[in-house]
Amino acid sequence: MRLSPLATVAAACLLTLTACGDDGDDPSSDDKSPSASESGEPTGKDTKGPKGDETTEPGDANPNGASVCDSIDLEAVGEIVGNDLKMGNLQGQSCLLTNPQNPSATSIGLNELPLASVGGVDGAKSSLGAIGGAKPEEVPDIGDAAFVGVGDGLLGRISGSGVVIVDETVVQVNVTPDQRLKKAEVKEQTIAIMELVAEDLEAE
Repeated sequence: MRLSPLATVAAACLLTLTACGDDGDDPSSDDKSPSASESGEPTGKDTKGPKGDETTEPGDANPNGASVCDSIDLEAVGEIVGNDLKMGNLQGQSCLLTNPQNPSATSIGLNELPLASVGGVDGAKSSLGAIGGAKPEEVPDIGDAAFVGVGDGLLGRISGSGVVIVDETVVQVNVTPDQRLKKAEVKEQTIAIMELVAEDLEAE
């Protein structure tokens, strides 16, 4: 059983009477409390949940597992878009898959969120309209629910967007394609990437 910081201090006092400070200083001083690393407590954002499960900060999309950015198969995504992709700009549950040697080639952005934070299924669906004016279209047989849209994107560039919902997690997929592609091709690629995302979420 893992001890809390207070319990760790108490245990140290019982085992070694000098551990609580018989050097004349105030034993209640904060300076006498062990650091996170000394007490065995985690130094990152991970904490223990109410049932002893590993959790992360409130609001994380998938508190008990790696994010889709950690698990996505870069080679498989690269095969879909015909591009040698690298992981970049990894920030929490968001990441960008791109080819630094070929900025004009297709790149993919992934953002994993708790479903409740986007207003549930309806909110996830409506979020596609904010991305280049894409009109949401339901895609069957992907996760618990999935929607895709292809719009003109920023500066008139075609872009694909989708959302994949599995349990209480939603992943937003944004595809900035090679501009030689037609909208139908962008849509096909976006859906194929969404299928990979759903497989990863369902495997966690």
